[in-house]
This record gives sequence, structure tokens and C-alpha cells, in this order.
Amino acid sequence: TYPVHRHITQVQTVLCVTNKCRRVINDKLNTHNASADAVFVKYDGNNEAAQDMHLWPGLVLHSCITDRKHLQNALRYMIKAVDKSKTALVKVNDTNEEIGQTFVLATSEVPAKLRLSYAITIDNSQARTIYGNVRVIQTNHAHFSLRRLIVALGRVPDASQLEVE
Repeated sequence: TYPVHRHITQVQTVLCVTNKCRRVINDKLNTHNASADAVFVKYDGNNEAAQDMHLWPGLVLHSCITDRKHLQNALRYMIKAVDKSKTALVKVNDTNEEIGQTFVLATSEVPAKLRLSYAITIDNSQARTIYGNVRVIQTNHAHFSLRRLIVALGRVPDASQLEVE
């Protein structure tokens, strides 16, 4: 019912089962989409969910923590400006319209506090509406279930933008 008809680089969001797959897809698409002036930030911590990333103005990330100042878990933030020492971010809604005040975060802290949003796990996509082309992958994974399929299908408001592998 939802055939794959786009190359993976033309898909805005990939829904997958595992964090390992999420990291691989995010790395591949982040590298592919990185602008020439992107700042590369290496993650040096021990959190398996965090990863190295290229950052540039206009890139949308989602928070994986809530801090007392600016970040709220699972909300989306767009980079307004970035250099090797600091990154200016602003909260955005599902259609990337700015809805908050710009704030600054140390660039070295970005991989620990924010995630790339090209791919997210199906479990983390709950309660979200995802606009644009969406592909559901890992449907043959041992932990893929009817429940996860229903959650994934319910994220997209327009079925013509959905692909299922």
C-alpha cells in the first residue's frame, strides 16, 4: 500500500526500530546534506545514543534532555548560527516556524543534548505529527510489531508521503 519510490536522500524522516539503525541513517544523511561551511563536532562521551555531527545554520535537531534554561525533551530546535565555540538555537514547531527566543549553547555540548532528526525510532515518534516524506524501515526486525506499524502510520497526516519497506 505504501511503496518505496524515493531515494533515501529525498526522505525527510526515517522511522526505524533500533537506535543503532537511527544512528547509521542520521550519520549518512547528515554527511550527505552537510554544507561546505558546516562545523564538525565530535562526541567524546559514553552515551551510545549520541553521535558526531556536522552543524550548519538551518539544521533542525531535537532535544534529548530537559534543562532548566532552554531545552525541553523531544522538542525541535533550529540552528541559527554556529562556530567552533558556540551555537545559536531557536525552538521551532513541526513546520519549522520559529516559536521561541534564540539562545546560545556551547557547540561541544550539542551532540550530548540534541539529536539529529533525519531518523528517529518509532517509539520516540509517538505523539508527533511528521510532515514531509516519511519512510518506515526495519519492518523485518524481530521487534517490529503491529503496534509499532500503527504508531508509524499514524505519524503522517498525508498517506501519499508515506513509504514502508
